[in-house]
Amino acid sequence: MAHLGAFDLIYSIGNVISHVQKERIRPVLRKIRRCCADGGLFLFDIFIIGPGFQEEFRDDRLGIVWKRKLGAATGKIDLQGYFTDFAVTQHFQVWGYTVEEAVTMLQQTGFTAIEYADGLDFSPMGTATGNPVCLRFRAEG
Repeated sequence: MAHLGAFDLIYSIGNVISHVQKERIRPVLRKIRRCCADGGLFLFDIFIIGPGFQEEFRDDRLGIVWKRKLGAATGKIDLQGYFTDFAVTQHFQVWGYTVEEAVTMLQQTGFTAIEYADGLDFSPMGTATGNPVCLRFRAEG
């Protein structure tokens, strides 16, 4: 396989990282780090778990009602999305992380966590909500 070089930006939005089984995430992040240029950015989002975990929420902008069940010991989330415009339900298994787990994971795989936010513009540091469903992370390689 040809090596394409190092990238200044690696972007993974849509909770893609949360679809990787928790016990397999570190090797995936190490591979991503090897593809990230020194000083390059890795922008991604993951599902957040912690106190006040929301079992049901609506995304009115996208027309989706989400129902979630958390396996507290594993961080596994059984996720069901009902797409109101299409009357379709989809089921997913994803993994959630505490903020501390995510930052530690980044450090252990060669990244420096720069910041996280509940919006893509990163205007407020941390999170503007008390209980975010997911957070966007910006990390430096």
